[in-house]
Amino acid sequence: MQATPLTRNNDFRRLYARGRSVVGRHLVLYYAKNRRGANRIGFTAGKKVGGAVQRNRAKRLMRESFRLLEPDIKTGYDFVLVA
Repeated sequence: MQATPLTRNNDFRRLYARGRSVVGRHLVLYYAKNRRGANRIGFTAGKKVGGAVQRNRAKRLMRESFRLLEPDIKTGYDFVLVA
């Protein structure tokens, strides 16, 4: 099943406030269970990443990585990946 995108600001804020997080050197993952039974995913890249071209490239790379790993991920979660 393909993940649907997170687009609403309040969904992102809910994950930042109430979700759990995993921190790496180049990436932060926020996640929380949802009641939909399907995965939802959002991607962000802050100004620390660089200009618009670098931020868009970072989001493209994260999208592709998630697409390749998606079959191995449990369903029923919301994710936000921050570069």
